[in-house]
Amino acid sequence: MPSFISAIKTQWRTAATVASLLAALFLLDRISGAALTFAYNKSSASPLVALRASGAATAVVGTSTARYAIVPTAWPSNLVNFAQDGQTFFYSIAMARILSSEPNVRRIILGLDPYDLNSGLSNPSASRVWRIAPTINAYPDLAPLLADTRPGGSSVLTFLATWPYRGAITQIIRGFGKSLVPQYAQLAAGSVVEPSTQGEFAPLAFSASLDPYIDVLSNVARRPDLQIILVVTPAYKDDRAAHPAQAQLISELIRRLKGAPVCNLTGIDTPALDAVRSNSANFHDNVHLTEGGGRTYTEELNRLIGQHCS
Repeated sequence: MPSFISAIKTQWRTAATVASLLAALFLLDRISGAALTFAYNKSSASPLVALRASGAATAVVGTSTARYAIVPTAWPSNLVNFAQDGQTFFYSIAMARILSSEPNVRRIILGLDPYDLNSGLSNPSASRVWRIAPTINAYPDLAPLLADTRPGGSSVLTFLATWPYRGAITQIIRGFGKSLVPQYAQLAAGSVVEPSTQGEFAPLAFSASLDPYIDVLSNVARRPDLQIILVVTPAYKDDRAAHPAQAQLISELIRRLKGAPVCNLTGIDTPALDAVRSNSANFHDNVHLTEGGGRTYTEELNRLIGQHCS
């Protein structure tokens, strides 16, 4: 009997030790999460902090093609370009929602890859939206959508206060207390190949997984003093928005926005745009513009916005 009681006591002590350890780890996570939240909100790693530092009324979100195609110094007023490599359509919508919360922002240009409308949340880059998870968590209409893009399908770690900051601590420290804005990344002229038209007429289904994000974009576009502008940036000898399959996807996007006042520049062609597309010296590869090509496109885009979106 004494040995039995001793065994029970040992088990209780072990359980108490484990519980104490878990409680300590939980407390450490909460304290660390609070410290990281404070630092993040004071760091240019936060898109809102960077936006305020820029003083820009026009912001760009979108894919890598928009990152290199829209050159801030070629814009006639302050513009900040938040487009990134791997920034898929739903990532762009989340960014647009976040940036629209700043009253000084009057225009958001969304660089669209039509194929994103087909791949939806199955896109291999889906989880990259977690780059801005700390900001997303502050928006009730966005936070629930993070679960759809959870890396590795994890359901436990995402409840940790420190989880949204994984991989971002270096950026938070680098930007803490600093007025840093995203810098334009120049690409040199590279090599292009003649585009193929194979498969351009194959129909593509619109991904229903995007519907909750489109509802968010629709609400953003209804802010009375804000313009949402959709563009598809030039590709070498290729108007990506003109292919029947991609054009159908964009038309379906507009339909699902349910009358939200977006300015759709994806179907517009001009001699200036055609000149950009036809000159290989404007491209790093078939879809990414050099700075020279980007400057020409940016100037033409500004003109088109004045003509069609005012």
